[in-house]
Amino acid sequence: MKFSVLLCTYRSAWENIVFTLDSLLSQTMGDYEIIVCDDGSEDTHEELYRAYFAVHGFTSYCFSFRRENGGTIKNIMAGLAVAQGKYVKPIGAGDALSTCDVLEKVYETMEREHGRMAYGVMRVFVNTQGERTFRDDIRVPLMGGMYADPENIRQTKRNIVVYGDNISGAQLFYQTAFFRELMERTSPAAIYMEDLCQYLAVLDGERILYLNEPVVDYEGGTGISTADNSGFRALIRRDRETFLNYLRREYPEEKCIQTRLRMNRIDATDKNTVGVRIAKLFRKLAVDPRWLVFRIRIAGYHHLDSL
Repeated sequence: MKFSVLLCTYRSAWENIVFTLDSLLSQTMGDYEIIVCDDGSEDTHEELYRAYFAVHGFTSYCFSFRRENGGTIKNIMAGLAVAQGKYVKPIGAGDALSTCDVLEKVYETMEREHGRMAYGVMRVFVNTQGERTFRDDIRVPLMGGMYADPENIRQTKRNIVVYGDNISGAQLFYQTAFFRELMERTSPAAIYMEDLCQYLAVLDGERILYLNEPVVDYEGGTGISTADNSGFRALIRRDRETFLNYLRREYPEEKCIQTRLRMNRIDATDKNTVGVRIAKLFRKLAVDPRWLVFRIRIAGYHHLDSL
């Protein structure tokens, strides 16, 4: 089988699930499966899934229902345990593949380039009373497709690990065996943020492929990384800190990890006065003068996008 799609849910509204399923069943690739990975919801919607798939004549699906909520990474690992596809795409309920040939194009690219990890353009939208509006002012990662250039490996490591210009998990695709390995290595130090595994890939010098076209439509403000909720933000902060300390032990020679931890400590203060912001600026420059270069380059990228 070419592809496994992990539909990751937890207390997800059925209408959001259907929105995602509609995009999955529209795929032109015939050789793929859908694994519904639910992380301990009281209502798994199992009968609704069965009815939906029956109506659409789709039989290549299975369920991975966890009895207790354990976090995104455990949910994904449970789905990976039964995945049969050579490549895998995790996707959250409420998000959608951008076009009907996304899986086909990603598969062809990864086969041709012998890649184990790839990403494309993520379009962010907001859902207001059923009306979906795309946000043209949001770009993730800020450096776009730069991280796919083999000549930029050192800069990629610095931008992602030190400056946190992460590729979103929503726009990432993986070779299944490689993703299992990354999740096994990530799981001891993180619970929710599966996309932290890209730090391992980058630190190991893994080549990341890029498709310069939309691959996923992501609903901003609903996932754990974008929801406007202090509880979620606290979970994210704890995951990142725990994982970075784990990386410090695993990669003791990597100075970029030490630099990121020092940057985090500078950002830790809750005060947001002008004086505090200026002080943070100079402290960050003292830790890493190249940080200002990164900020200037970001401004340049946004300027070029607006022309």
